[in-house]
Amino acid sequence: TTNPTTFGSTLDPSDPPTSTATNPSTPTIDGGDSLEPTLPCETLDPNPDSFEDGLFPLSPWSTDGDGDWALTTERAFDGATSLKSPALNGSQLISNATLRTCDDFEGGILRLQVMASVQPPNDMFVVSIDGVQAAQLVGVWDWTPVELGISPGQHRVDFTYQYNMFNLDQFPPNGPPEREGAVWLDVVGLGNTQRAGRKKEVQIVEVEDIFGNRHQ
Repeated sequence: TTNPTTFGSTLDPSDPPTSTATNPSTPTIDGGDSLEPTLPCETLDPNPDSFEDGLFPLSPWSTDGDGDWALTTERAFDGATSLKSPALNGSQLISNATLRTCDDFEGGILRLQVMASVQPPNDMFVVSIDGVQAAQLVGVWDWTPVELGISPGQHRVDFTYQYNMFNLDQFPPNGPPEREGAVWLDVVGLGNTQRAGRKKEVQIVEVEDIFGNRHQ
């Protein structure tokens, strides 16, 4: 059984896959080459975004993949609304909620609250910047603050819900009863915004599927 992972600091993409981030600071992630937006680039407004306006997706937000993220009033960290991943059913499926920054973005801290009620091998939640994995969360049963440093300029941040990433015909029995198979996001802020909550440590887990293969 994989231990729950709590998250509140950052992972350097240059670290080895099985490393554990222990640096208490929040390093800036360049993420490689930034991706050209396909939508008009607009500033995050309100910032932080608690999704209380009831409108999603509007630039700088978008959603794509095998299902769409959507607003929900099931639970929220602040106010009455949060952003929730879709329910997926199949093999090796993903869904992205994407936040883009513009050329005039001055850089800063991406802060948000996350509840990732997921557990491999069923599902996983990953945050990527310009296609480079910056963090992954599993077994996060309560609202947890996440912070990632982003360099100035144009970037694409993908919040990705992954389902059955190991292409299993059936999942192992006796998974954690807390797992709901969904991810919720709230209070997403860019730059010098107020902290989304108290910082916690991050642990990157290695997962063993039912065939004995290990995955990071």
